Amino acid sequence: MAAQGLSAVFSDIKGNEATVKAVECAVKFALGAVLGAAEIFGGSLPFGPGFTAACGSGLGGLFALIGAMLGSVMRAGFTGAMKYCAISVLIYSAAFVFRDAGLVRRKWFMPAIAAFMTACTGFVYASDGGWPLQATAIYITEIILIGGSAYFYAEAINSHDTGTDEPLIRRWSLLICGATALITLSLFKIFDIISLGRIAAVTAVIVTARKGGAGAGAVTGAALGLSMDAAASSAPFFTVSYALAGMVSGIFSGGMRVVSAAAYILANAAGGIWGGAGTLLMPLLYETFAGSVIFMVLPPSLLLEVKERIVGRESFEGAQRSREYVRRKAQDAALAFREIYDEMRRILPDNINDNDISTVFDLAAEAVCRKCPRAGICWKKEYGKTQNALNDATAAMIKNGKLTAEDIPGYFSSACVDMRGLLSAINAEYKAMQQRRVFRNRLKESRKNFFDQYLDIEAVIKGIAGELDASKCAETEVESRLKLYLRGVGADISGGVFRDSNNRMHIELEGSGIMDLRRDSKYLEKISAAVGTRLCEDTDRSKRSRLFLLEAEPLAASVGIAALRRPGQGISGDSNTNFKTEEGVLCVLLSDGMGSGEGAAKESAGTLRILERFIKAGVSPLVSLKLMSSAMLAKNEECMSYATVDLMCVNLFTGETELFKYGAAPSYIKKGGEVRRVTGESFAERLGAASAPGCTRLMLEPDTVAVIASDGVTDGRGDEWLRRAIGEAGDETPRALARSILEKATVFTGREDDMTVITVTVKQRS
Repeated sequence: MAAQGLSAVFSDIKGNEATVKAVECAVKFALGAVLGAAEIFGGSLPFGPGFTAACGSGLGGLFALIGAMLGSVMRAGFTGAMKYCAISVLIYSAAFVFRDAGLVRRKWFMPAIAAFMTACTGFVYASDGGWPLQATAIYITEIILIGGSAYFYAEAINSHDTGTDEPLIRRWSLLICGATALITLSLFKIFDIISLGRIAAVTAVIVTARKGGAGAGAVTGAALGLSMDAAASSAPFFTVSYALAGMVSGIFSGGMRVVSAAAYILANAAGGIWGGAGTLLMPLLYETFAGSVIFMVLPPSLLLEVKERIVGRESFEGAQRSREYVRRKAQDAALAFREIYDEMRRILPDNINDNDISTVFDLAAEAVCRKCPRAGICWKKEYGKTQNALNDATAAMIKNGKLTAEDIPGYFSSACVDMRGLLSAINAEYKAMQQRRVFRNRLKESRKNFFDQYLDIEAVIKGIAGELDASKCAETEVESRLKLYLRGVGADISGGVFRDSNNRMHIELEGSGIMDLRRDSKYLEKISAAVGTRLCEDTDRSKRSRLFLLEAEPLAASVGIAALRRPGQGISGDSNTNFKTEEGVLCVLLSDGMGSGEGAAKESAGTLRILERFIKAGVSPLVSLKLMSSAMLAKNEECMSYATVDLMCVNLFTGETELFKYGAAPSYIKKGGEVRRVTGESFAERLGAASAPGCTRLMLEPDTVAVIASDGVTDGRGDEWLRRAIGEAGDETPRALARSILEKATVFTGREDDMTVITVTVKQRS
């Protein structure tokens, strides 16, 4: 039973219009016969008329009518089927009469006609018996069932695409259609005990629970169990057993297939024993075992069909995956701004104690009283009296903003040799203290505003991350090809395909089928062929049940590093790192902290750590360097520290390269036998300067070698030896070349500073 309805099945049939119409009529005739024979409540046959109403007045509707009447007669005989045949004929006649009316195209019209004809015909039969309670209940129930089944059957056999709730309605319609069709199939039994319809129902419940989870399993189990109970005219035995087993099996849907089957068997047995249906218990156990065996041998492609079409869970969501990817980038950028804020607040003092008023008197006394003949008496012998006098005058000085002779106690002012000079010095120092306070407060406020900008940027980026819409980056056509391939190999996998800002393709897959997919040693080549793009695996992010694939870069880069610390130092002040962004850009960073040793190492390593976080988060290298430089500029107000930065970014898709330098030594590019020297705007401008970093743009084509070195190796003067060493290099590995250059550097420049050499070789990916 195809989830898109019979019309979708017919559209796939190759042939002329007459052939398609013939197949349509045959299918509707068969379904009409099956549904017409679906007996419930020990004699009621409501589903044939409902299907007739759903098929309408055309040729297909006529064949549905014939099939429904034939099925009813075969099941209940001519006498028992008379009422339902009459209802079906009246329904088809009404549809034929109103075929040109606009109302017939309304969804509610044919179900209403079916219910009306059922009410009119059933009234004769119910009133003839005197309206007993059971007959009245069946009469009302048949009106509801025939009208309702007409609506849901129409949804199941027709393809619509209007309204957001349409897929959910169609899934319910398919479930109802299947459940009522299984009523007829339940009549066929093996050894007059085991029902084929119930075996099919068990299989359907396990499959739905496996792919839809506990909720879908319980709902499907209840629906199919209800139809089996109605067919057997029994208490809700199968309803309870199927629903309970479907729910329990769905709970274990994430494990192996055998676990889902075992969970269903055990839960169904428990439900059957709890229901205590006597003679139905053993058939239930046999049917459960048979359905579980069928479930175990079903092809994976069929299970995927259930997941995507009946359960309705779309497994590929490229637009959503793209939004999540960009949102993660924005969140990383926000975290980088938070880290730089925390780093600055940690280093710079929040408060400076400049509130001790006694320092005003101490500084004034140092300037005036030091040469006074009474200094020994006032500040040593009578120190307590002096302090008391000044303390008594403090309140008046703070209140008036200055100190006068009247504010000084008489016993002190009468003894002071230079009272006027002391008062002048005290007032000058007090004014200076007030000015310092104003300056410090303004500086503190300025710093706070400066640092709060990072928090503001963090908040802005977080807000953008919550509202991102990158649906234009989705690759729906590629997703379709990938879905087709995965369905063909039976891999139960969901995920999405999208492109990033650098136009690089990303494929993110997850699910229990990842392990099965990896068992094929050539799975990467096969997926690449399916999507039409060469792929590589992102091993840093891939896990057991998740697979991240990236469009493979046409260029490959190898990095070699060699370093020596300055003699007498336990650690080098140089730091370096290299990484590749998810956009396919290789970034190589080298930083030289001020001086050597542990302090310089912390400075350079901290610089590179923050720069790496910014760049990985998607912030451009230029903006990352400027942000880091502004932070260093603020930091240098309190502590003299700086670091040089060399940053090389190589786009491995195009070869386009940017070299950024903040006070760093020259770099060298070798192409063929020619060696080119690349320098920054100014060798003196280090990180923390007000100017932007120097940037050189060039192309690193295949077989190009780049050499980056700290100023301990060369400052750009007298570097002929280095250019010659690079030019004469043969096929050495990048690491061997870096070590060779470092060895020559110790001869030509000595070891007066830390020394680091980084070499980058670009090749065409084979």
